[in-house]
Amino acid sequence: MDKKATKHREERDSWHEKSRDSASKRNELNAGTRELLVQVQEQKALRDQLNEVVREKKAIRQKTSDEVKKIRSAIQPAEDAGEDKGRQRKKGRPETLIGLKKKLQRLEREFETQAKGPKAEKKAQEEMRQIAKKIKQFENEQKNLEDSDKFRAAMDKNN
Repeated sequence: MDKKATKHREERDSWHEKSRDSASKRNELNAGTRELLVQVQEQKALRDQLNEVVREKKAIRQKTSDEVKKIRSAIQPAEDAGEDKGRQRKKGRPETLIGLKKKLQRLEREFETQAKGPKAEKKAQEEMRQIAKKIKQFENEQKNLEDSDKFRAAMDKNN
């Protein structure tokens, strides 16, 4: 009987040892999990802070874009007064300096290479003069815009 009791005690002690080892491993894993959860919370807090900074920067950019649009729209009406309403560019886009220069080059090339009657020649020359005038206006307005304190301030805010 003594042998049986000793055998059962040893078996019991073995199971207690295994149980302690398993509990120890479980506690280590739970501690690691808690550390990871703390890190996740810290990362979420950092992400939220950075998202707030991004929202502020977007608001500043939007405000600056609105200011630039106001400045451009103040300049644009002077141009639009001389234009035909029926000859607007595709999709309602305003004419650009580059577009005007290309159009002028195309008209000059056509004028030099195609035979035209006196009326058509006069009309083409007038159109080229008007485009050249618009180009000068654009260049002057761009220079004025670049010199503008508002434009510089808006650009400085954006950077």
